[in-house]
Amino acid sequence: MARVYCAAQARIAPKLSPAEKIRGKFRQGEQDYRRRRMKTMPSGIQKKKRKPSAEWARRTNYVPLVERGAFQLPQAADYLSVSITQVRRWIHRGLIKRIPGIRVIVITKAECDRFLREQTDIADLAA
Repeated sequence: MARVYCAAQARIAPKLSPAEKIRGKFRQGEQDYRRRRMKTMPSGIQKKKRKPSAEWARRTNYVPLVERGAFQLPQAADYLSVSITQVRRWIHRGLIKRIPGIRVIVITKAECDRFLREQTDIADLAA
């Protein structure tokens, strides 16, 4: 004898594919987690607010660029007035030499000055 379903039963529990069953279990677990968290967290206590990134404690170097002996990549880009990507390209092409044996890219001020001097010399010859 075949089992007969009425329309009300079909609305309550529709047939789900295996993926939909898994997704439904995940959503149910997520709802349970939220419900439990709301019960355990006292209503008077609020979550600690995150500081804006401008107020983060960062190590900053207050020595002006013109007084430094060497630069890391972002400072070298600022000194040369170009982007960080452009400085990387120049290093790859061999136009600027980095200090070898250091994980961080470090370029001496003398190397930056030499590069700028060469570029102005080339510009003078072209003009």
